[in-house]
Amino acid sequence: MGSWVKYHVHARSESGNVDDYLVTVMIAGEEEFWGERCFWVETWTGIPGQGAFGQATLMSYDIFSDSLALPHLQVYMRKTISGTREDGTPEETLFERVGETLKSRNPPGYGI
Repeated sequence: MGSWVKYHVHARSESGNVDDYLVTVMIAGEEEFWGERCFWVETWTGIPGQGAFGQATLMSYDIFSDSLALPHLQVYMRKTISGTREDGTPEETLFERVGETLKSRNPPGYGI
């Protein structure tokens, strides 16, 4: 817990669009969620002249046992925090997969 990394992203497309921002990714804590061990990944994006905005996602530790973790990323997301209530407490939202993915017979990330 407490590990973090900061990236400076600068990119220019052929059409002249420019991206220039800082991204900080941190492992912010742990939580047991419905009997499952999980950890919080907090991401802050800072755009020059606009300030920073953040989001946190609770991820299952089971992601580390999946050899295709990246295409299956959404399978391991449990809840998110993208803001706070008026009283200052975090506004947590349970992560729900899109209904169509639940009807598919293909595994998550199939065809990627």
